[in-house]
Amino acid sequence: QAQNTLKTFAAETGGMYFPVTFDGEVPGVLQSINGMLRSQYSLGFKPPDVRDGKQHKIIVKVDVNGDGVYDEKEYIVQAREFYNAPKPDGK
Repeated sequence: QAQNTLKTFAAETGGMYFPVTFDGEVPGVLQSINGMLRSQYSLGFKPPDVRDGKQHKIIVKVDVNGDGVYDEKEYIVQAREFYNAPKPDGK
């Protein structure tokens, strides 16, 4: 149950979960993390000023050459799926 919770938490925050059962797995996990850190981008956005206290879906798509076609099969996007809007003032 703890592993499922960690997997869920990682997915919801845009992270990854690396289960390590044996010490010998650590170098491979560190190599994977190192590879991801070398090929990551940091994106930011400013959501509209909505104060409804709800979860809103985030969709990230990749258009490498600007032709309007999203290259979903070529690239893996690891990102948060939602953001939480602030609650209305006074509530």
